[in-house]
Amino acid sequence: MAIEYPKPIMRIAITGGTGFVGTAVAAQLAGRDHEVVLVSRGIRPSRTSPPGVRLAGADLTTGTGLAEAFAGCDAVVHLAAIIVERGRQTFDAVNRLGTLNAARAAGEAGVAHFVHLSAIGADPDPRFPYLASKWAGEQVVRISGVPYSVIRSSVIFGPGDGFFTKLATLVRRTPPLAPLPIAGNGRALFQPIAAADVARCIALVLERGPSRGVVSIGGPDHLTYEQIIDIIKSEVASLPRFNVHVPVMAIKPMIAMTGALTADPLVTPGQLDLLKLNNITVPDAVLKNFGFVPQGFADNCAYLRKRRRGRREALAARPVVATVSPRLAQLGIRLPAPAVAVGSYVPARRSGDRLYLSGHLSRRDGQVVTGRVGQDIDVKTARELARQVALDLVGTAAGAAGGVDHLTGVIKVTGLVRSAPGFDQQPAVINGASDCLVEIFGEAGRHARSALGVSELPLGAALEIEAIFSLG
Repeated sequence: MAIEYPKPIMRIAITGGTGFVGTAVAAQLAGRDHEVVLVSRGIRPSRTSPPGVRLAGADLTTGTGLAEAFAGCDAVVHLAAIIVERGRQTFDAVNRLGTLNAARAAGEAGVAHFVHLSAIGADPDPRFPYLASKWAGEQVVRISGVPYSVIRSSVIFGPGDGFFTKLATLVRRTPPLAPLPIAGNGRALFQPIAAADVARCIALVLERGPSRGVVSIGGPDHLTYEQIIDIIKSEVASLPRFNVHVPVMAIKPMIAMTGALTADPLVTPGQLDLLKLNNITVPDAVLKNFGFVPQGFADNCAYLRKRRRGRREALAARPVVATVSPRLAQLGIRLPAPAVAVGSYVPARRSGDRLYLSGHLSRRDGQVVTGRVGQDIDVKTARELARQVALDLVGTAAGAAGGVDHLTGVIKVTGLVRSAPGFDQQPAVINGASDCLVEIFGEAGRHARSALGVSELPLGAALEIEAIFSLG
């Protein structure tokens, strides 16, 4: 199944590029060697940009600076949006008018592809102002004349998110053995998707080109609101809290009063209304449209254990682009496209802060290299094959992690060498992979290792190597 579409390097502007999803998208695109321009209202001229990233200030609601920020860009990823209204930052001003201004500026700048991140459930129904504003944003993109793609996402999770971290705060604020209020019946369905997986989908959409259509994405699981609360409880609370269902209409007045007194309320009346709706697409939407299995929320919510800091502090603490991609550029290495599963397994599986990779076979120009080391293949050639397998592993890991700079090191490597009788230099062969990983990650690339000789490997391959990476 051909899913990856290699394309020339592009210059891509990201509105809302310094936000929660924007940092993940920037890391993904920079990890794929694209040039990135982060566009945000809050960028100061004195702020230094990370390697491979340029910063540009602009105002979506007025359109000021957008055309200049987009100048010379091949594509624009429009992420800037709000889910809570504050003062002049209304749904109409940001989600509709801001999108209109961005699409117009993209047209003026000659941008060839406008990717708009919308939301599952976008609809003109005025009872749900947030979803109505997202629908209106989609419409202005459709009629802008700029080639476009629209991605509708379910609720997004990850460090710095504004939904699951607030639910974790609610759980913590509820005393142990006390009732934990669940708004409504708790049966509204969500399909949480990781920010890193959203970023990977966006990167693939960019590299495929404009679809002039809409695709919906979500994680691998349909979870009720109450199931999400229970997952968060098991993650952040050592003592039990007991769920108690409270009618939405009964708590709306209190929520409205709290919102009037608090700059960043845990929930708003409008968000309570959204619990009347399901926020899902088909469970295999990402696999079907993009060829990979996204991370599940239950296995990847350890970040919620940390007590919530201020939103700006949390975002500032998370680097946009770290040290790995500059090192790859210095070494002249371009990572291969991530592997695609051809059976009932996945190429990579994340658990907490570790990423487990399936075995990768020795390949050259996409074809499996076969033979026995010590008989058909000498040690020097086998070591070179092992180096290429290591690059394939890093490419797959970078795709699964949402960008190579989310990989912080290598924990374990297991290398299998299809060996001739009496051959005992398996460690020398797998050194090709180990040396490559140290080149890329420095000291963090030094790992535990096993190098084994075997009589046969799938498809007659000369080598198969698997790895475990650490994530940041």
